[in-house]
Amino acid sequence: MPEYFHKFSNAVIRKFYKLYFLHILPAIGCAVSGNKSAYKYLPASVLDFPEPDKFIPMM
Repeated sequence: MPEYFHKFSNAVIRKFYKLYFLHILPAIGCAVSGNKSAYKYLPASVLDFPEPDKFIPMM
């Protein structure tokens, strides 16, 4: 997961955030909307987002 999306210095909070973002959030989204693929896409797109030093030249 890109550093700039989860700047948590506390390891416990960082692990909980990753668990929530990668597993719990998609499960809740699927349960509410019935669309599993849409909520698997969100974490995947965040993970694929380029780092700032690579993104800035793209702009």
